[in-house]
Amino acid sequence: MGEKNGADAVIDYHDNMTEQLQKLGHESLEAIIILHSTERYFDEAAALIAPFGHIASIVEATDTLNMNVLKNKSASFDWEFMFAKANYSYKMETQGEILAFIAERLDSGELTSTLTQEMTNGINAKSLKEAHALLEKSQMVGKLVLTGGFVGEN
Repeated sequence: MGEKNGADAVIDYHDNMTEQLQKLGHESLEAIIILHSTERYFDEAAALIAPFGHIASIVEATDTLNMNVLKNKSASFDWEFMFAKANYSYKMETQGEILAFIAERLDSGELTSTLTQEMTNGINAKSLKEAHALLEKSQMVGKLVLTGGFVGEN
């Protein structure tokens, strides 16, 4: 998936990421994004981040993160939340601009979807449980999408 989306190199987050990056010739990174289990990856990200670098996450932490480890590097930690602008009525006009920008790049093929699996039997308790079971395995690469109407309680 990574190479398909333009990554120069892809590492396996199930294995020691620091060792994998060192094998690729990297002692530190200027930017790191955490897309799953923020608290699980924060310490390693903090160790790998370059001075004045940025770590970002889209996933709420379930435990306290020690931000003090970033101080001496003057590194930053940033949260990204897709509903922040709407929740706070902050520069709402930029939402449309961002969506138009992404749509243009999807249409041109510069960006590609990360959709890897689609469940099409409708949305109900059973299909939600099946989808959640797949995600709980922490093996999912890309996005899982449930499609169809709401189809009873099943």
